[in-house]
Amino acid sequence: MGMIGGWIAAGLARLGLRPFPDLARGALRPGESTAAQVRYLLGEPDAVHEAEGGVRVHEYPRGPAGAETWMVEIGPDDRYRGMRNVLVDACFRQIEPGDHIEDVRRRLGRPGASADFPRRGERVLSWKYRADGGRLEHFNAHFDASGRLTGVSRTPDPESINAQ
Repeated sequence: MGMIGGWIAAGLARLGLRPFPDLARGALRPGESTAAQVRYLLGEPDAVHEAEGGVRVHEYPRGPAGAETWMVEIGPDDRYRGMRNVLVDACFRQIEPGDHIEDVRRRLGRPGASADFPRRGERVLSWKYRADGGRLEHFNAHFDASGRLTGVSRTPDPESINAQ
């Protein structure tokens, strides 16, 4: 994207529109851009999480049923450090049995769906993402009644299947 993407992102922000994070990334410079500039380009985050060393992580889901959630790191000096999409296989592999529901939610962002199964004592959070080959799938995290991860599953996106 580079500089042209940055210009497009800044133009969209001036119009009051939120640009795609890929465009905003072209306008933001690690160590130079401020948290205020991040908010100007991306709008208010859905959530802000505190991380180690005074780092704040701003959560920007692309949804409500989008296939990306961008986490933007802001250092203790109030400077932009970088951003990444967390709805990818590398992040899913870091989720382990025993993790607490709030830890998973903090790492992957707001889920697109949640379902409770009282008879089984289970809650399932689901995130839509773009799998290898570009097909849409859902990553599902299964939690017990105490909020601990018991396992994960992946399912095809029903809207994508029906569209074929």
